[in-house]
Amino acid sequence: MHFLSLKKDIYESTFWGQFRIRFEGPQTFEDVENGIKATFLPGNVKGKGKTKDHFKTVVFLKGKPVSVIEGSYMGYIRIDGEKYWDARYTKAYKMFIEDSILESDFSRRLDLQCIDEGNVTQGQKEKENLE
Repeated sequence: MHFLSLKKDIYESTFWGQFRIRFEGPQTFEDVENGIKATFLPGNVKGKGKTKDHFKTVVFLKGKPVSVIEGSYMGYIRIDGEKYWDARYTKAYKMFIEDSILESDFSRRLDLQCIDEGNVTQGQKEKENLE
C-alpha cells in the first residue's frame, strides 16, 4: 500500500498570465509494504541564496535513514550527493498540438481568432456574443 499526501500545493495564474504551481509542503510518501518513508518539505533549507523551492529530504527504510535527496524543484536534484537532474541542461521541446475536429474546441472560438489576428475590438464583440 502506498500513500502520498499533497497538502498545500498552490496554483497561481490559472486563468491569466504565467501558470505556476508552488509546493508549500509537507508532502509525505510512504510505502507501507516495504517500510519506506520520506517527507518533502520545500523551503526547509536556510542560507544565502536559498529560496522557497530548495529542499533537503531524508529517505527512511524501516525507520533508519538510507538516502538524502536535496536540491531545488526549479533547478536540480541530487541523491546522495550525485546530481541526477539539472534544468540548465534540459532540452526544451516545442509543444505540438494536433488540429481538433471538435467544433467546441477553444481554438475555433472566433473571439480568440480575432485577437490572434490583432483585431481586439472585433474579438471583444465576438466574446460578448458568446456570453
